[in-house]
Amino acid sequence: MQRDEAMGIIGLSEDASEEDIKKAGRKALRKAHPDLGGSSEEFIRVQEALKELESSAKVEKYLAFGTSVFDVVVKTKKG
Repeated sequence: MQRDEAMGIIGLSEDASEEDIKKAGRKALRKAHPDLGGSSEEFIRVQEALKELESSAKVEKYLAFGTSVFDVVVKTKKG
């Protein structure tokens, strides 16, 4: 799945911010959730789209800042 397809699944344009993606992702997951009237197929599709977008965001951060941005996260989580 490509980033543009994933953005379409959650209903956003390519220029959406990370915060917009998170909000739209949560909304799309609730709408597609089988317990709330959605289908399991659609729910899985939204989950895969969000996973792709999360992966794309990590790659963009890596390309912009190198490994230093990930070193800070790992050191912070380890305590």
